[in-house]
Amino acid sequence: MNKIKEKMQLAAALVFLLVFGWVMIYSLIGKAANMPDEEFSPMFTTEDAEIKATSASIEQTAKETLPCVSTETTKQEKSESRYIYYNIPLDDDFQEYIQDICEKYDFDRYDVVIALIEEESLYTEKIISTTNDYGYMQINICNHEWLSEKLEINDFLNGKQNVLAGTYLLSELYKKYGDIELALMAYGCGEKGAAELWEQGIYKTKQSQTVLEIAKKLTLKQL
Repeated sequence: MNKIKEKMQLAAALVFLLVFGWVMIYSLIGKAANMPDEEFSPMFTTEDAEIKATSASIEQTAKETLPCVSTETTKQEKSESRYIYYNIPLDDDFQEYIQDICEKYDFDRYDVVIALIEEESLYTEKIISTTNDYGYMQINICNHEWLSEKLEINDFLNGKQNVLAGTYLLSELYKKYGDIELALMAYGCGEKGAAELWEQGIYKTKQSQTVLEIAKKLTLKQL
């Protein structure tokens, strides 16, 4: 009888434990279902929150304090570039183009090219003289055919094509005679005319002197 009573007490205890266990499990599941995501997620810590807040603060500060970066060339970039810009009535892009041509033909007297443009045409692009000289650098018509074939030029009144022809011609004369004033004489008088002057002991002309004086007085543009 006592054994039966003990078995019944043991069975009752087991039933109680089972019921209590299910109640506890159900309670925990219910709490988890109602818990906010931040509290429930084991991957999110207080340290993570501080890092996110700091990152957001830095990003906002950067937006407020950093200057807007333009895609256009800034004044500082221009001042640090390999180009120079004279205070003349030719825009910066065109001045860069002329310097590129000088570099292409290994001619380091960009200042003389600019001075020659001023002396020949006063920076007038589409001008033809009474002696059939064309454009910025007053390329005489007698040189048009061979320069057109050599440089693929089709319009000597086009600013870029004209400067291409004039710079090439001057650079070739400079390489040939080894002196900038002699090259300018050959450019202005033609090689035959210049040779006749040299035979007379004349090694400078009013034009060559004027061009070199203009080159000396060129001033850099304030960026």
